[in-house]
Amino acid sequence: MFSDQTQARHCPSSAQEERPRQGSAEELQTGIQLTISVQTAGEGGPNAAATFLDCPQHDADTSVGIQEISQTETALLKVFSDLQLAKDPGQVSALCLLDLTAAFDTVDHELLLRRLQRTFGVCGSALAWFESYLSGRTYCVVVDGVMSQAIHVLCSVPQGSVLGPLLFLLYTADLAELAARFGVTLHAFADDNQLYLSCRTDDADLSVAALERCVTAISHWMSANRLKLNRL
Repeated sequence: MFSDQTQARHCPSSAQEERPRQGSAEELQTGIQLTISVQTAGEGGPNAAATFLDCPQHDADTSVGIQEISQTETALLKVFSDLQLAKDPGQVSALCLLDLTAAFDTVDHELLLRRLQRTFGVCGSALAWFESYLSGRTYCVVVDGVMSQAIHVLCSVPQGSVLGPLLFLLYTADLAELAARFGVTLHAFADDNQLYLSCRTDDADLSVAALERCVTAISHWMSANRLKLNRL
């Protein structure tokens, strides 16, 4: 629904195979720089790699909430500002809020490593470093001083770690491009995504239809990448 109210319509998910795509020259250069950064991480550990990944020029323009300086207010003000700017010339806006179920806990390691290699050009010892970082982890809980049996973690990125949120950002980097195909702006705060677009009043029906198609495409992408949208 436009302007003052928001109406989210949920679409069925369907699985699809991930298709490799040829990275652009800019992505290739990013991958080369990332490889160099990670290969030198032996001295600085995860912080060395995170220093590179956290640079604004390598972060999607529509993604905040990963860098340390970003806060919830930053995400709110960005979306509000865009909608207000569209309102000034008399346009109306449609907004759809997406939320993921246990997003960090469902990241598929194999898909993540494949994406680092094919999309961002990470390879060789750098890719092996990430694989080592993700694999061999165990999980257990302690209740009243009693520790449960440890289980092996087959997916997820470590929450509370330096690289966890950054790896999640790289894992979902395709979403902004996917939304742009429908003329929709995607703004991400960690694992929360806002989809919105603005148009003239006469084009409201066409814009709503475009937003619905965008939500359907994102839902399919989520299913193919082992992620799940929350449904009201």
